[in-house]
Amino acid sequence: MTPKTPLASLSRDRRAELERLLQSKGLRSAGEASIPRRPQGQPCRASFGQERLWFLQQLDPTSAAYHIACPIRLEGKLDRAALQAAFTEMVRRHEALRTRFSLVDGALLQEPCPPAVVAMPVERLRCEPGEEREAALRRRILDEIRAPFDLASGVLLRVRLIELEEEDQVAVATMHHVAADGWSMAVMVREVARLYEAFQQGQASPLPDLPLQYGDFAEWQRETLSGETLERELSHWTQRLGGAAELELPSDRPRPAVQRNIGARCTLDLAPELAAGLRRLGAERGVTPFMTFLAGFAVLLSRYCGQSDIVIGAPVANRNRSELEDLIGFFVNTLAIRLDLSGDPSFSDLLAHVKERALEALGRQDAPFERIVEAIQPQRDRGRHPIFQTMLLVQNAPRAVLELPGLRLTPLEIDDGAAKFDLTLSLVESDGRLRCGLTYDVDLFDHATAERMLGHWATLMESAVREPERPIGLLPLLSDAERRAISSWSGETRERDESLSLTSRFARQAELRPGALALACGDERLSYGELREASLRLARRLRAEGVGPESTVGLFLPRDAAAVVAMLATLEAGGAYVPLDPAHPAERIGFLVSDARTALVLTTRPLLDKLPETAARVVLLEEVEAQALGEQFEQPRVGPDPDNLAYMIYTSGSTGAPKGVAISHRSACAMIDWALETFSREDFAATLAATSFTFDLSIFEIFAPLSMGGAVVLAENALALAGPPLDPPVTLVNTVPSALAHLLRTTALP
Repeated sequence: MTPKTPLASLSRDRRAELERLLQSKGLRSAGEASIPRRPQGQPCRASFGQERLWFLQQLDPTSAAYHIACPIRLEGKLDRAALQAAFTEMVRRHEALRTRFSLVDGALLQEPCPPAVVAMPVERLRCEPGEEREAALRRRILDEIRAPFDLASGVLLRVRLIELEEEDQVAVATMHHVAADGWSMAVMVREVARLYEAFQQGQASPLPDLPLQYGDFAEWQRETLSGETLERELSHWTQRLGGAAELELPSDRPRPAVQRNIGARCTLDLAPELAAGLRRLGAERGVTPFMTFLAGFAVLLSRYCGQSDIVIGAPVANRNRSELEDLIGFFVNTLAIRLDLSGDPSFSDLLAHVKERALEALGRQDAPFERIVEAIQPQRDRGRHPIFQTMLLVQNAPRAVLELPGLRLTPLEIDDGAAKFDLTLSLVESDGRLRCGLTYDVDLFDHATAERMLGHWATLMESAVREPERPIGLLPLLSDAERRAISSWSGETRERDESLSLTSRFARQAELRPGALALACGDERLSYGELREASLRLARRLRAEGVGPESTVGLFLPRDAAAVVAMLATLEAGGAYVPLDPAHPAERIGFLVSDARTALVLTTRPLLDKLPETAARVVLLEEVEAQALGEQFEQPRVGPDPDNLAYMIYTSGSTGAPKGVAISHRSACAMIDWALETFSREDFAATLAATSFTFDLSIFEIFAPLSMGGAVVLAENALALAGPPLDPPVTLVNTVPSALAHLLRTTALP
């Protein structure tokens, strides 16, 4: 924006960005009226956010998912009377902490209760110092945090003192979210500290009167967000979020019918160098740290679930007026940010897209999320959060300085065991470091899975800092330790892992080296990433056609790259493929389809006339590929079982009817293990695949190199070596003796 740029020419989002900048400097937009005060102590409507929290509490009155707590260890001589008086005065000042809720004529009302002395029971934890006492302390704190609130009682703050020693105590302050948010916690700590210091010295409260109460904000919100104003905001959000797909993350267990909101947490500290690199990357691209983290989280989710339409939730403080900064109350609103990751953009390009969408959302942050959900009316599902199932939380609320005279204060990090979403990625920056936490729903994920996800996010961010112009689908996720483990699975050690399927071995290589050449056929080249994506897209269509475990798919296809894609797709869909050679007699083809109980035959339009009539349904590869191109490919939640059928190959039938040999993934992997132990990675750099797909040697030629990270060089037959040089140059040939003899005579062997 130049000095002469007229404000009227700015976009709505740019004006919102400028307005937020002015507000951060303590300036208010011209014409912005103050929030009016209502008569003191009078009941009023609950805010939009309070309504939703009250409704959720009615569904499960015992849930602690919306409790927030601040346990602090106090070492030194504590004046308990001064501390209790400080909490009492704070509650007197803030009506939100002494408000009761009631439903009157279908409307939820909040009514402040008269000020009263805050109870502060003291209990002694009678354990010897050591690990046992610390464990008992954590259990007792959790019990206190999880104790339910009665929203009709008017008591929305609890304080308990747990005494370990005479000068070693823990104060646990717990509030219900309906009365407070994360910002409020800092306000509480700051006020209690100042009040404690004053009361300990026999002085009066040093705090100025509050300009407003939370009820004033709730009334003002109801008045300003109504009628055409609200309808205009909701219209925008319904257009932006309507039709968004639900995130289908691969989980360790099926999703329960009713979400229990029980969670756990894993943490990871990013190195100062990486934290600095992320700040530098954001500054170079003109984005905030939040936008950088959001882009990385979106890429992680997309890579895990194979979707490009990603919606992530993010809380916003919603205190963009100076008179709200010192209030305790539930002001926070939730933004649903929808991102489009299609087309495999570079991380740098994705940052630009994320910035645009994030600024747009921030410019519309006044619309209550609760009303957006009502407007969109998503399908009711008590097993998942509406609109989005993951959240990003970046600590930007003011952090209270923990200081009390004569005391050493230590905030205690306690995992409260609650999870409002499938996954919540939280980030706090302190002293140049980034503390990352991933809260996960224990009904869906194991702790090891969550730790792995968090590690993958960190590796992804490191990759993005190093190569921001690289396509997001090619940014590595795996740590060095995981790469070494995969290398061992790929045959660099003598250990076998028969639990893996043919497809999972290929998938690991695609994850490890997505840009490496996987398949060459004439002028066509497919990288591991491209081959993986093509097979997953086709697998989705095959599953839609009914392909699953133990079902067979006839492949009546030409010898080209599409045939290899079809093999992998059939296996990814859970089925087994039956190779059908178009050069074979129609009678044999018909017998194989019938004998293998094949319900579906995949072929191409040019070969359709050669395919005999059978009971199997015929599906044209061109049509399913066209349909697949318009869809998002999906990472399979669970791969084939080792004992599932992988393929069926038939004998020639020279002595009678052809006999089918059914091979499981376990058996095929045993052969691949032998190959990986017998040949080196260099041997598999470019393997000639010249054997008919109807012979089992083709399994070696295709799946052994794809399990090692090598390239498959597809040719009509081994004699192709005697012709023009193949690209890439072949490093391994495994063929019949007659072909070898001819190649030796022509000196065509590599």
